[in-house]
Amino acid sequence: MAGPGLLEQARGLTREQRNAFLAAWLGWAMDAFDFFLVVFALSDIAKEFGRSTAEVAFLTTVTLIAGRSER
Repeated sequence: MAGPGLLEQARGLTREQRNAFLAAWLGWAMDAFDFFLVVFALSDIAKEFGRSTAEVAFLTTVTLIAGRSER
């Protein structure tokens, strides 16, 4: 639960700051959403490429880890 300090800070944001926060939050939300779409379609993706679901899941994880290490 958010403390009163957090709500006070949110009320003190300018219009531009609120818009920037909203844009960042939406970007994060869409990034998470597309990852979950891949997870739901994992078995179909595996069939399409002639691989097992475990292989595709492993490679998806490796891709996420590799992308994280480049930051």
